[in-house]
Amino acid sequence: MLLRINTEIKLDQKKIYRRMKVSEAMTDVMDQYYQTLLVEIQEAVEVESVCLIEEDSLTFDIVELDSCKKKAYCYVNIGSKVVEILKGYFAGKQYMLGYLLNEMLGETIMQVASQLRLEMMKSLSEGENLTVRYSPGEKGFPLEKQEMIYEKLQGKTKLSGELNDSYMIVPDKAMMFVYGIGRHLPYNEVDHECTRCTGNRLCPYRTGY
Repeated sequence: MLLRINTEIKLDQKKIYRRMKVSEAMTDVMDQYYQTLLVEIQEAVEVESVCLIEEDSLTFDIVELDSCKKKAYCYVNIGSKVVEILKGYFAGKQYMLGYLLNEMLGETIMQVASQLRLEMMKSLSEGENLTVRYSPGEKGFPLEKQEMIYEKLQGKTKLSGELNDSYMIVPDKAMMFVYGIGRHLPYNEVDHECTRCTGNRLCPYRTGY
């Protein structure tokens, strides 16, 4: 089963400010930047949100994932136009606009991924549950595994992005991930576990650890 969904982008401005640690003294200036960038995002973002649900024998050397014969392969991309706008701000040394736009785009990707998960869950059979989200590049999941997911999806539909020789998605405002699906899995409300991330423990996206 192949799903392609349309999404409505509604960013949480307060959440973005918290992540950036915007001070009260900077709020008025940042609000002006935010409104300008919001218009640019709405005009430039080209969302691609795809999920392929299949039974197969692919393994990823992750016990929970490999215990599932059925998997959901997912891809989210917000297009190359916004990437060029972002590069332009940094090239023009408009760093505050660049940093704010980068956070807004990161939030956009995560929101689209979350909406894709919710739509995908509607297609599950009664009694089926999901694992947490597994993304190549996280702890215990080598980035080169991204090629397996990419080829799986490309075999069923044309994706707008590509993988470079380092297994990175181009354009880079995109993500690929996979879920295991099975009746043996407990009901799970958690989408992503921060303990699997190789990033800094001070990461502003990190929760609970």
